Amino acid sequence: MKRSWKWQHRKMKERHHAAKRYVQSSRRNIHASIRIVQPMRLFNDNRLSEQ
Repeated sequence: MKRSWKWQHRKMKERHHAAKRYVQSSRRNIHASIRIVQPMRLFNDNRLSEQ
């Protein structure tokens, strides 16, 4: 009984760790996309103001 509880607990921890890692990677991807989008937006604003 004890061993199965420990095994379940370990599985839960692994799942939590995977979820945390996924959140970190998705956050990093969001930052990267913002970094890509921002200059494009500035570039478009400059072109519009030039017209």
